[in-house]
Amino acid sequence: MTNDQATSQTNCHNCGHMLDGQFCSRCGQKHIPSRLTVKSLAVSAFASFLDVDSAIWKTLRELVRNPGQVAINYIGGQRYSYLNPVKFCLTAFTLYLAVLVMTGTLAELATSAAQPPAEVATSANQAEIGSVIKSVFQDYANIVTFIVIPIFALVVRWQFWRARRNYAETLSFVCFVSGLSYLVGLICILALYLFDIHTNGPKNIVALILFMYGARVFFAMPWWKAVPASILSALAYMIISQGAVSLLVQLRIWHVF
Repeated sequence: MTNDQATSQTNCHNCGHMLDGQFCSRCGQKHIPSRLTVKSLAVSAFASFLDVDSAIWKTLRELVRNPGQVAINYIGGQRYSYLNPVKFCLTAFTLYLAVLVMTGTLAELATSAAQPPAEVATSANQAEIGSVIKSVFQDYANIVTFIVIPIFALVVRWQFWRARRNYAETLSFVCFVSGLSYLVGLICILALYLFDIHTNGPKNIVALILFMYGARVFFAMPWWKAVPASILSALAYMIISQGAVSLLVQLRIWHVF
């Protein structure tokens, strides 16, 4: 046996740490001495997906129960037990956007939104402005989300400043709630599609309820404060979203995009 073979049998292939058992004590990877096969790849994928104690299912299960507590647990140090909130939010939004496109709902929403504001319509042809707005909704929905969520988290941080949550902690909460609302919205879009209805109204209602429920726990406030504060947050989200869309529309008109 060569030195290389001995090393490969006694050291973790992932981090190089000396093995003492089937799993690496440093990174947690299971030691598989043989080469990767299709069978082992498939088994690993399904095992991770079906494992009820995995970070994916634990995050989803506990977010449904109490999104505010999940955020508290995560910022409190339980980061191995849950998905990264930013990654979770972006993944959920990607799935949500894919369903919007697949069902034609995004095109319907873009068409209904393609009514230019009066102050913009005076500077260019109204039909052209409508076309630009529609293209922004269809082509840059992801950019709008990337702009809105960080700014919204900053507004929420300022709005609930008495809770003494810093920006990173508030952003984690916003991402957890937003990600869950995208997944619930995905189900709503598919259900409405069966009846040939194209709207994201139910998703927005769910997002408000989840934010309200989560904010009550995360920011430690009674219901009578959480309800009006959450409604104000929803209005702020709408204003920020409209501002982001207007910015992208102007950039398209100026041929920046």
